[in-house]
Parts: sequence; C-alpha cells; structure tokens
Amino acid sequence: MKNRVCVLGALVCLISLAWVWAQEEAPQDPPQKVEYKLSMIAVGERSDAYWEGDDEEMQVHARRPEAALPSALSLMAGSSSQDVKLRLNVPSPRYVFTSSAFRLMKGKTETYTSVRMPEKGGAYSLFLTQNEEKKSWMAPSLFIVPDGLDVFPSGSLRVVNVSTLPLEIHLGDELVKTLEPQSWHVLQGVLDEEKVKTLALWYTHEERRRPAFRRQLAGMAGKRMNISCSVSRREGRPVASQFFENIR
Repeated sequence: MKNRVCVLGALVCLISLAWVWAQEEAPQDPPQKVEYKLSMIAVGERSDAYWEGDDEEMQVHARRPEAALPSALSLMAGSSSQDVKLRLNVPSPRYVFTSSAFRLMKGKTETYTSVRMPEKGGAYSLFLTQNEEKKSWMAPSLFIVPDGLDVFPSGSLRVVNVSTLPLEIHLGDELVKTLEPQSWHVLQGVLDEEKVKTLALWYTHEERRRPAFRRQLAGMAGKRMNISCSVSRREGRPVASQFFENIR
C-alpha cells in the first residue's frame, strides 16, 4: 500500500513538472505595441524675423537666428522617420508612432531635442517654448498634455500654463482655479452652454494684477479650444496668451 502511494505521488510530481516545463517552453505572445498620436505646437511671441519675397519664393530671415524656430525637422522614432514642420502658435498634424521615446532631428545627425512619452498610449499634444535661460529655440522647454476625449471632450476649453507665473481662471464672476506654471486645466462643456460667459485669465506681476486673456465664449459649440500662456518679452507684461482650436 505504501509503495502504491509513493508511486502515485511520484506520478503527480512528474505531471506537475511536465506542465511547468511546457508552460516555460511555450512561445510567448509578443508584447502589444503602444500607439501614440502626437500633435506639436510651438507657443510664444513672434521672433525678430523678417520676410523677403512672396508666396512660394518667400524667405524668412532672423536678426538673431537662435530666436527663430528651426525651418525643418524630422521625427525619429525607432527606425522610422517623419518630416516635421513647426509653425508658431499653430498645431501640427498628428504624427503616429509606437516608440515610447523619440528625437526631433535637424538634418541627419544633429538632435534638436529628445522626448519621452507617457506609458499610456493615445493622443497627446506637445507644447514647445523657448529656453528661458538662452532666450532661444535651440534647446526648447517641453510640456506634454493628454488629448483623449475622456479628459478633453468636445465642447471644452483647455488652459495650458507654460509661463513662469500662476494664472487665475475666471468664468464670469467665478474664480474657477489658480493654475500653477507647467500645468493645465479643462473646463468641460463650457463651450456648449446656451448662456454666453466671459472667460478671463489674470496674473500678478510686480504687485500688480494684470489680464492675460479675456474673451466671450460664443459660437464654438462642439469644438475643443486651447488657451496657452507662455513667457512674453514685453517689458512689464511677462505673460502672452494664444487661442487656437485643438487638432483632431
């Protein structure tokens, strides 16, 4: 009887080991690639550039070349490359890739900047601003915000603060939020409301309260609008605002 029990126990152990070995040797499914859909926007004031010529023959020159955006870039993600052209305060088309990190290249060998994406895939906007220490676009500051409809639905307004000062968001007579630098806030559904409201952004500089933006929110139902606030070079007015529709 004891021998029979020992044999049965040995068989159970062998079967268990065989199952474990089979699981270890079985081909594993490759990890699912995460897809990103990224729009880029360089925000800020116009540089000291000037234009020559018209239409397709127009050429842009800058008295300080470092103060102007690079004319042409490429997005290198893994082994793929996509041409990128940045326009000041205008969102780019969406670039689709699966790598969690990418580089923006000037030419074939020079890295303009490197970007690491969030772990979760989906739609994002990358805000680029001038490097404050160098006062140029040569080493831009970067800020990534999610664009998914779950966080930024239709009929909403998003405020993105890439300036160096806190902003007060006022909707009519109500103080909605104080928005710290390098942060964002979505006013969901505010563009779909029947009653027209006025949105205003305020900041404090040199102990004086100053307006950064003011506009009635009318005629934009169903859209997704952005207000970005960045650093201004104007004396006594350190915050500049830009208002634009989010890329689809």
